Amino acid sequence: MSLKEIFSDSIRYPFSDVSKFVIVGILALIAGMSGILTNYEINGAIMAIAGVVSFIAALVVSGYGVSVIKAGIDKSADVPGIDFTDSILNGVKVIIINFIYFIIPLVIVAILFGLSAMGLLVDEQVFLGLGVTVIIVGIILYIIFSIMNYVAIARFANTGEFSDAIALKEVFGDVKRIGIFKIIGFVIVLFILMLVILAVLIIIGLIPYVGLVISSFVGGAYLIFLNNRALGLLYSDS
Repeated sequence: MSLKEIFSDSIRYPFSDVSKFVIVGILALIAGMSGILTNYEINGAIMAIAGVVSFIAALVVSGYGVSVIKAGIDKSADVPGIDFTDSILNGVKVIIINFIYFIIPLVIVAILFGLSAMGLLVDEQVFLGLGVTVIIVGIILYIIFSIMNYVAIARFANTGEFSDAIALKEVFGDVKRIGIFKIIGFVIVLFILMLVILAVLIIIGLIPYVGLVISSFVGGAYLIFLNNRALGLLYSDS
């Protein structure tokens, strides 16, 4: 699919099933509840409970996103139902996948930075030069592993197997099949779309009393469907 087709479909998709949109909106609202409550004078015990409830809701939302990705990969027009148990388990797995793909470049950069520190034994300018090089390498690694992490989650959604998400060689093969430039273009367009949507949500959030609730409910649900549907459709070309 072209990027135009992917985003044309993904922008409309959230409204394919209003009842499920409402359910996901409620979950998104609960997931952001602890953040909303910080604007009010709430005691510590209630905030602690709200934090736990918000975290569980966030896991459900993240795990449900995997189901939306799968529907996109299958190019199904149907909006998947919500299985809370599966969604929580998948949400935990998504967290682990994200951790793995972001800890790898972090460890590499930490090692390189440690080695560059040895440049101080030679000359301060050498150390600064090596430090700049490490920063550049770190940025490149972050971009590479961010792309691979994106595709890894789609692989997990497609097969349901956690091991498929951390099979680096196969993930990189999927990246090549989709096309690195297509993925970069996809990320840029998605980023611009999200900026526009977030700007609208910020404006809505300024409405006294109800603004944050409305923006969390509508915006949260819309972004969950949009992001995951678009990723599924992108991965369908792998």
